[in-house]
Amino acid sequence: KLLESNDRQRGLALLKIAVDVAPNLSAARNNLAVALLRLNRGDEAVPHLQAAIASDPKFADPRVNLARFLITKQRHQEALALIDPILQRAYHPGAVRVKAQVLVAQKRIPELSAVFETMVKHEPKDPSAWMNLGKLQLQVSGAVPALDSFEQAAKLAPGNAEIQSTVTRLRQQLAKDGQKRP
Repeated sequence: KLLESNDRQRGLALLKIAVDVAPNLSAARNNLAVALLRLNRGDEAVPHLQAAIASDPKFADPRVNLARFLITKQRHQEALALIDPILQRAYHPGAVRVKAQVLVAQKRIPELSAVFETMVKHEPKDPSAWMNLGKLQLQVSGAVPALDSFEQAAKLAPGNAEIQSTVTRLRQQLAKDGQKRP
């Protein structure tokens, strides 16, 4: 709360105390690292994330946070190596989004398509998951499958102007081209 209320120094000091008191508590190290990342002090955050992972290898949050940081450094394979074990155990929204970021950066379209389909399966009420799937379908498969995904996103986020305009544009394009849905 202190970090969010602009008393960052005091908030950071309290998190450091928590780590000093319980250096093997993964959650404390992860929380300190997240605060450091938010303050653009990623190089200081990395050792805390690594220690959190070493202390509790099954705790997903430090792995996801470290993977996000690695993506900013273009270290995509290292990021995947951190999150793939999480996704092998179970679906994790943060980990799957990190995987999608890496696949986008590496232009691995078939794998990215599978990731977006997994996202909408596990998070059917998330309009951004449907929108991302629709954007990819538009590039790969065309307007017909993309329209279905964008319409689902529009139902979930009726006030989103970007989604609404895309639905309108795709409907007009299909009508102009004389295409119909199967």
